[in-house]
Amino acid sequence: MKDKSKDTYVSILKALVVVLAGVILLVNPGGSLRTAVKVFGTGVLAYGIFTSVSQLLSRDERQPGALTAGLTAAAVGAVVLIAPGFVSGSFSVLAGLVVMIGGVKRFTDALALRAANERGWVLALVLAVVCIALGVLILANPFGAALSVVKLVGIVGIYYGLTALVRLLRK
Repeated sequence: MKDKSKDTYVSILKALVVVLAGVILLVNPGGSLRTAVKVFGTGVLAYGIFTSVSQLLSRDERQPGALTAGLTAAAVGAVVLIAPGFVSGSFSVLAGLVVMIGGVKRFTDALALRAANERGWVLALVLAVVCIALGVLILANPFGAALSVVKLVGIVGIYYGLTALVRLLRK
């Protein structure tokens, strides 16, 4: 690595950090998810408190909903911090419902293709059933699904970090 610029070294460092973060997500998905939810809850709580206090001190009549928004954000942040496991599971439940509803729609689309004697309806039907089954699996174990997503993000991080390193070191 001769004649590397400062930017290249910074890019290499960033790629190593991404790889490390990916490994942490892959090795400890539960702890990573809880930490991410707590950081999110802390940020929302801080935003809510800051917005509420700021509105109370300034009494800005041009933003009548600011106090309500601030108090709501503070309440949401507090709930996230009090029950991080419930919150992370809730995101998975919502994702499971979306996947399942999308599968039902694709199922009806596949039946419409069949009725119209269109090609590809069998594949569309199979993919619809897979989506419905995936949605049901997510709903059956929402926290496990969330952990799987965290692991997937870890794998993607490792891949992107390593490919960036290879690209940078080839320069």
